[in-house]
Parts: sequence; structure tokens; C-alpha cells
Amino acid sequence: MFVGDSIQDVVAFLGWRDPTAAGGIQCEGTGFLLHYGGHGYLVTVRHVADKFDRDPFVVRINRHRGKALLLDADNVQWYYPSDKLIDLAITPADFGEPLYFPEKHIYSPREHGTIGIGDICYTAGLFHFIAGHTRNLPFLFTGHIALMPPPGEKIPVGNEAGGIDHVEGYLIENNAISGASGSPVFVRPSYRSTGLRKDEPDSGLLMGQDQIALLGVYQAAWFLPPDAARREAVKAKTSDVVPVGIGVVIPAQKLVDLLEIETLRQMRAKALKPKIVSAKP
Repeated sequence: MFVGDSIQDVVAFLGWRDPTAAGGIQCEGTGFLLHYGGHGYLVTVRHVADKFDRDPFVVRINRHRGKALLLDADNVQWYYPSDKLIDLAITPADFGEPLYFPEKHIYSPREHGTIGIGDICYTAGLFHFIAGHTRNLPFLFTGHIALMPPPGEKIPVGNEAGGIDHVEGYLIENNAISGASGSPVFVRPSYRSTGLRKDEPDSGLLMGQDQIALLGVYQAAWFLPPDAARREAVKAKTSDVVPVGIGVVIPAQKLVDLLEIETLRQMRAKALKPKIVSAKP
């Protein structure tokens, strides 16, 4: 189902300036632009932001029309959840011209109805093999919500130390690979059809709504040890793990909670709009 080009225009690529690479950037991860409380933010995941820390890096964003902008960022103040197992990072970023995802379309049950397993979702992010020369070319990975654990149940996710963390989140079926971490994940909530005519009873059919909403932020592909057939196909070692077409999504409410920390609330109240980048051709 066509979802519109605009959801791709909110996607940013983060990486290192490299004049030999396509578009002048060696892409390392994905982020997206979000408008919240009258201010703009660059959203990604903690493990992508940690690659840059306070060091110089570049952000490439699509203009609404024309070529992408390559923006130098240095000494960026990232904001993280107090819970280190929530893999999120944001920084204020008012770039002006580029398109921002609107706050009103962040998923909430009250505004967008009920979502659940089987609802179609879309992950728009970096596909390393074709990032684009003149514009970001986010790849749209399509799948569905595969698992929404009830409160108290958490998802086991491998960490960089080789251990397992248990995090709150959703599992979606898709085939996003390395580089898509930090991507926005959109969902098309379902609604119950009431029949084709006014005099018809409830048909019981569940149909996709026209409007999509921000389900959350793509944390990473879910990796598992391959079975024998897959191990042979990809020439993996017995000790290797491989992506299995499943992704971990940080719920949108976690992003809202981060945006509502006292420091950012005060910045919005004082209308502070720090510029973190400068544009260069």
C-alpha cells in the first residue's frame, strides 16, 4: 500500500564527512526529524549517538525540494533516558526548511485507536548499499507487528559486551539490516468495518486506516544462532549469529517520556533553539 513520499523526507543519515563517498558522507546510522512542543528534534538511538559522542560528525537531511543538505555537527549535547536499557537519544535541532514528522501523529491509543499483532508497519532507514548521491534514499522495509509483550514481559536483546539485556519493546517482522538503527517505524492501525451500506450490520472485517502513526524507533535487527541450513547458506560459523527477519522497536511512548524530561521542557518554555550544525556544500 502506498504510504507517501513525505515519510522518507523526515529521515536523516548520520555519519562521517568523506569526500570520496556518495553524497560526501560515510553513513553510520539513521535518525529522523520530529516536531514536538513547537521545537524540532533529531531522534536516533543511543548506540548510534555514542559513535559520535561530542566528536564532529555530519547529518544529511533532505530539503523539501532539491538536493540534500550536508550539515556539520560538533560538540552535540545528546539527551538520553535515565534507564540505560532504553536505546534512545535526541538533541534539539531546528533546521528550518526540511520536513519534520508532526507530533500529532505519534501513536497514542486515544488518537489512533488500537494496534496489535498483524498490523502493518513500515521502517524507513538507511540501506548501506544505496544511500543516494544528491538526496537521502531511505529504504522502506515493510512488515507487521509480530509480538507485543504484556506489561512485565521483556524482550531479550544481545549487547556489545556479549551478554543479554531484557528490554521493553515490540518485535516486528521485517528485513532491515545494519544501518537502520534509529529509523522511524510507522504503523497503520486497523479499524473494524461497519459494512458497505448504512443498513448493513458490522461485518467484523478489520481494515487498515488511511493515516499512519509513529509506532516507535527501530533499535536493531534481532539476531539468533542460525540453523544448519541457514548457516550453510551464509557460510556462518557455529558460534555466529545472524539476522532472522525480525526487528526490535522502542515504543513511541518511551520517546515521548524522553521529550518530557524537565531539561527539555524548560528549554521549550524559554523558547531556546540551539543550533547544533552548520550547513556546508
